[in-house]
Amino acid sequence: MSNADVLFMELKDKVPSNAALPLKESLDKADESKLNALAVLPLKNPVLALVFSLLFAAFGVDRFYKGDIKLGVLKVVLFWGSYLALIISALSQADTLYSENEISSEAAVAIVLALVCLLGTLIWFFVDIFLVFFGVKKDNLKKIFFVLQK
Repeated sequence: MSNADVLFMELKDKVPSNAALPLKESLDKADESKLNALAVLPLKNPVLALVFSLLFAAFGVDRFYKGDIKLGVLKVVLFWGSYLALIISALSQADTLYSENEISSEAAVAIVLALVCLLGTLIWFFVDIFLVFFGVKKDNLKKIFFVLQK
């Protein structure tokens, strides 16, 4: 088994599946110095990104791991901001709910907006599971082909 074959076996799970054949062909054509450079290339683990997406999405860990710092910060701020806004809006109207008075229209709008933001963030969490997983694979592929084209 050649060095290119060993390297391909190591890299194939870290890149998109539709790029496996072009990657294999490029590795077969690459010289030994490029193969050595690829062997030490720091690549992200897509499975670890998936675990981060499933367990720590509310803290933006998946986006921070992928390298999307701004999206990670936005994810944290949007989720926790809308969550806190919902709690504050609901608590500010808790006394009117028990005394059977009407909730003010401003408070109702604030609660609805907070719920919409929270729902949007939760949808983003679910979509991000796939975006981060496949995004890490695409980023890895770009890094690999960048080294191969030097």
